[in-house]
Amino acid sequence: MIKSLSGLLLLAIAVACNTSSNQNFEEELKVLTDNQAKVSIIINGKNFYDGQEIFTGSGYALDSSGVKISLKNQAFGNIIVSLEGQVDLNKTPLKLSFRDGFPEGSASGSFLIGKILDSVKNTGEGYILTDGGYEILQLDNKAIIIKVKGQLRKPFGDSGLSDIEGYIVWNKPEVVFTKKSN
Repeated sequence: MIKSLSGLLLLAIAVACNTSSNQNFEEELKVLTDNQAKVSIIINGKNFYDGQEIFTGSGYALDSSGVKISLKNQAFGNIIVSLEGQVDLNKTPLKLSFRDGFPEGSASGSFLIGKILDSVKNTGEGYILTDGGYEILQLDNKAIIIKVKGQLRKPFGDSGLSDIEGYIVWNKPEVVFTKKSN
């Protein structure tokens, strides 16, 4: 009896946590205007876009060739997420995992993130997702929601790995969609 109650309690907690995180995304969407995205990315324990989390963008999502989105903010921060190849856009979440800098499985793609540090000196900070992965939780004309977790590397030199965790919530994205009908 106690095992059954414990199991039900754990299930209830898991459902509640999942529901609350979806509600958080719903709350985020309510405050965003059309084609605005809220980007919350933590790299090595710090908010990467601190104070500059609102982005706009464009892209495409085609069953025949995949997903590519590009987001930028007013301070020239940018994010590019791609999932290449034939993709069934009706089956979310869409996932792409990386190990040692290469996508795992039959799909290809990337997760690139960057920002300008000094526009006068033309210097910036940028990363490529090399280990871990991202999930596209929602992909339609109402919203695109992406979660990312893993490790990044700077594109040039041997900089070591940096931890990343976060999400992108994009309200009514300017994205061209072509999905197969079910």
